[in-house]
This record gives sequence, C-alpha cells and structure tokens, in this order.
Amino acid sequence: MSYTAPIHTIPAGERLEIPGEGKFVRVLEASDWFEIGLDGEALHFIEQGLAVESSGFKKVVLRNPQNAPITVRLGVANGVIHDSRFSVPGTMPVQVENFPAQVNLSSVDQLGVHKLGDLVFNTGALNSTVTIVTPGDNTAGVIIRTLDGWSTAGYLGLFIGTVAPTQYLDNSPSITRIWSNIVNYSSRGNTPLPLMIPAGKGIYVNCSSNSGSRPFSMTYDLL
Repeated sequence: MSYTAPIHTIPAGERLEIPGEGKFVRVLEASDWFEIGLDGEALHFIEQGLAVESSGFKKVVLRNPQNAPITVRLGVANGVIHDSRFSVPGTMPVQVENFPAQVNLSSVDQLGVHKLGDLVFNTGALNSTVTIVTPGDNTAGVIIRTLDGWSTAGYLGLFIGTVAPTQYLDNSPSITRIWSNIVNYSSRGNTPLPLMIPAGKGIYVNCSSNSGSRPFSMTYDLL
C-alpha cells in the first residue's frame, strides 16, 4: 500500500490544491477545522481525526475558512489508514468521587464467615430507648456483627441517627429503623449481617413496652 503523510499550511481564507493519487485521506494533525474535497467534488467540513474515502482521486483540495493560517498533516493512501491514537482537543471534565478509607477486615470476613464483634451490648429488660453507640463515639463507622432480641410485650427496634428516637414509631427524618421484631411480640427480627453504619450515626434500641421479657444482644466493632 502506498502511503504519504505530508504537512501543508493553508493561508487564511485561501484554497490549496494538492496533486496525488489515492483512495483514502485521513487528517492526522490539524491546528483548526477546514474544508476538503476530492478532485472536483464539493468541499465539506473536516478536522483532525476524520477521514474521506473514494473509489479513486488524483487531487485533494483544501480550503481554510479561518482568519489565520492552518497547518495540517494529511495521510494519503490507496487503502484505509487506521489511527489508533486518542486525542481530545480542549479540556475534559472529570468527576471525582470521594470514597471512605479502606477498611482492613480479617481473613474470616474475607471467607464470608460472620465473626463476633469485639464489643458487646446485652440487656435483659429494655426500658424505652437505650443508647448503644453515641454519634460522637462513631468517628469512623461501626460494623454490627450479630444481633438478637425478642419481647413478650411490645416491639423491639434498632435505630441509627444523629439523635435518639423518642419512641418505637419515631418517624423523624434524622432517624432510621434498621431492625425490628414487628412480626409478633415473641418473634426475633432479621437483618443482613454484617452491617456497616456510617460515621457520625448513633445506634439505639427501643422497646414499645416496659413490661414482660425484653432481652436484646448485639456485638459490633468500632472502625
């Protein structure tokens, strides 16, 4: 395959006729957009990275519509010219996402086996709302490893938030209930474990009744 890649300067507002036979022209470099035509065809827009192809030509016509000279490098060949370079003129906006610091988990976590947390909260008779972890103590996140609770009189609920819930049905926007035994009084609730709690959130447990048995147990780790 015959191939040439000469550099041409097109004066401002002028045409340039380049003799040469071929079937394919690719703009390898160009300081600005310009117009191109093959033989006697109409001129059309082209810029760096674009190409034109025909069954055969003997002349390439370039026109500079700009107010300043344009320098171009044309690849001319009798076959297709592939340009594997990636070039984007100007600036490209990039969005940077901030992710939390990497948490080094033990080999037991990596195997998918739940481990017990190093910290334990146990109570046998909940009375209203009890704080397990304060927002101030949760400086880098908390992993809830295990939890279990049930009640013979009233519902149990585990909450996270920047403030403690005032009651089991507290629907304040700063509070989220993440676990409950709401199926019936004596049932045990279920939630996917382990569970990562974001930094700055407190962890609270609440019971809707002050009578009967209300045991609750949770193991967790502060990060």
